[in-house]
Amino acid sequence: CSSDLDDGWTARAFHASATVCGWLLIMGGRTANGLVNDGYYSQHLAPRIWNQMINFNLGAREGASAVVVPETATVYVAGGYTNDGYKNDLWKYSGCDTCPCLPFMMSWTQITETASWTPRSHAHLFYIDNKLMLLAGVNGFGAASNVWQTEESDFSNWNQICANTGWNVTHTSASYDGYTIGIYGGEINGVVKTDVW
Repeated sequence: CSSDLDDGWTARAFHASATVCGWLLIMGGRTANGLVNDGYYSQHLAPRIWNQMINFNLGAREGASAVVVPETATVYVAGGYTNDGYKNDLWKYSGCDTCPCLPFMMSWTQITETASWTPRSHAHLFYIDNKLMLLAGVNGFGAASNVWQTEESDFSNWNQICANTGWNVTHTSASYDGYTIGIYGGEINGVVKTDVW
């Protein structure tokens, strides 16, 4: 279905999105006027009632990656591209201890400003087996085809578990059982692919 209704947030692309406790989140991105430092949430998609997050302090960025840890209703956002270049930082938001979460009025916390992985945007962030995993992405040198995961409960330390995956650029990915990640398609050397990893 589709609608021409004003959703309450500025038209944008390359934003991050996530769902937590029935709330749909939209964060950052690029508008016609450039990068934006804002976030919106909605629990009522039918009437499209959106509210702007208070104290959204991640900075203007596009191509960030987001994931939710369901057990703690915590939202994590990693990397992206800012007006200062590509980022390798990690942020989290924990607005409540149990679902349903309260409206998003608390500040985000920066866990690390410079993670072990190289700065990048458009990476894929997953929560698998009580760990965060960061896959691929792009930076000023082209595609970043490595995989990183955390080993600490605070998600501040990362270890590289694969240096060169061989995946195509601009692929999509999904975790379909909470333990397995699938990589689908993409483009490499100008050729669009249909492979699955």
